[in-house]
Amino acid sequence: MSLISENTARFKPLLHSITNIKAFSKSARSSAMILLSITTLLLTGCGGDVKTSEKQVVEEQPRRFSKDKLAYRHTYHSEWPKEVRNEVYGDEETFSAPRILFRAEVEWIGIETLFSARMDGSDRRRIIPESVFTGKNMVDGHKPVRSPDNRYIAISMYNNELGYTRELWDTKTQQFILMSEGYGYAHFNWTKDSENVIFYVSGKHYNYHVPTKTLTEGPIIYSNGLYLLPDGQTFLAHKKNEYWLHDFNGDVIEKVDLGFNTQFTMQYLKVSPFGDYISFLSEGLGYPKYY
Repeated sequence: MSLISENTARFKPLLHSITNIKAFSKSARSSAMILLSITTLLLTGCGGDVKTSEKQVVEEQPRRFSKDKLAYRHTYHSEWPKEVRNEVYGDEETFSAPRILFRAEVEWIGIETLFSARMDGSDRRRIIPESVFTGKNMVDGHKPVRSPDNRYIAISMYNNELGYTRELWDTKTQQFILMSEGYGYAHFNWTKDSENVIFYVSGKHYNYHVPTKTLTEGPIIYSNGLYLLPDGQTFLAHKKNEYWLHDFNGDVIEKVDLGFNTQFTMQYLKVSPFGDYISFLSEGLGYPKYY
C-alpha cells in the first residue's frame, strides 16, 4: 500500500518543479553576485573611463550651455554656433562681408561685452574679453562705432574712477585708449582714413586724432543726431523736423525741410552708409510710419 495519498501523488510533479525553481533561483543569485563583483573590479580598475562616461552623459543632456567646453546650447536656434568665438583683427574671412555690432553677455560669465556678426546674424564673434571690464562698463543706449579699417571701436564708457568717458578699443593691441572724460550722447563719426573720430562730450564738439592721440575742440553743431557724409567734408545734422547740412567748420550749407510741420515729427533719423538715403519714423495724424 502506497504511503503517498492519491492527492499527494497528483501534485508530485508540481512539487518537483518548485524544488527545481528554488535551486535555479539560488544558482541565479550566485551568478548575479559573481557578475556584480567582476563589474565592480573592472570599474575600480578603470576610474578614468567612469569619469569620461559621466562627462559624455552630461554633455548629451539638453542643457543650454556646458561650462567645460564653453558651449552655448541654443534652445530655439540649433543652427547657431555652440562655442564662443573671438573676432581676430585682420582676419580676411571674418571681414569679407559687412558686420554689425551688438552688446550681449555669455550666460555663464554674466558680464556684458561687445560682439559682431554678419548682416544676417550669422558668424557671431566676441570682440572685447570680459576681463577688461573690471571697474568699467559700456553706457546703455550709446551706439559704439567701428572705424572704416575695422581696427578701432569708439565707445561711451562709465569708469568707476573717472566717471563717463569716451574711449577707443584697439582690436589689434586688445587695449582701451582714453580719448576724453565727460557726459552726453557721443554721436561718433569717423573720417574715411580712420585717423579721426569726431564726437560730442559735455556740450562741446571734439576731434580725436588717433595716430598722435591728440584731442582738439571744434566748432559746435547742435543736433539731435550728427552724421559725417562720405565726402568727409559735410555733416548732416538732424534738427527737430528737418535736417541741415554743415561744412567741416560748422557753417550752414543748406537747410532741408521735408514738410513735416508741428503736426508731424521726424524721429530716429538714420543715414545710409553711402549717404544717399535717410530713414526716420514720423508721428502725427494716424499711426507712426517709417519713411
